[in-house]
Amino acid sequence: MLSHGYPGSRIFLSYLGENLASKGYVVASIDHTDSVLGAVRGFPSTLLNRSTDQLFTLDTLTAMSRQAGHFLAGLVDADRAAIVGYSMGGYGALASGGAGYSKSGSAARLVPGGYFDGLIAGNPQWEARRRPGLKAIVAIAPWGNQPPNNNWDAEGLAGLRLPSLFIAGDQDDVSGFEQG
Repeated sequence: MLSHGYPGSRIFLSYLGENLASKGYVVASIDHTDSVLGAVRGFPSTLLNRSTDQLFTLDTLTAMSRQAGHFLAGLVDADRAAIVGYSMGGYGALASGGAGYSKSGSAARLVPGGYFDGLIAGNPQWEARRRPGLKAIVAIAPWGNQPPNNNWDAEGLAGLRLPSLFIAGDQDDVSGFEQG
């Protein structure tokens, strides 16, 4: 599954999706809730919904592949899924892969009403979000830990137990390689 940055679109990583598909992988790329170019809403929605969108997509692809007669029937190996996320997509991929957010991070402060509580490291709801079929993540310039955001801490990152590839650059002026 490919997950775009903020704001973005499902077509932003199409070159990568087409390359992966040419090698036999089933690839899905979606527009994320409230964070698509031309349809951007409040940033707290993106903070809250990115991982949820990713996990919903994996669950939906799994269900479709198990429906007789569906065009994906038998094509999706739901036990060997991966998420590739760029920037805010990487932020979501970390969470979808098991990392819990820091309760003192900006995301926890910006999402009102306690809706973010289930995404915070150590919360009992967090373990229920794990997907056994998710086997790896690729986080390209993952957003979220550069000061003053500090959305990750040692406790939360300890929950990430999947093979993970991080791609970052020292000239990134958004996600920040040196401190994030």
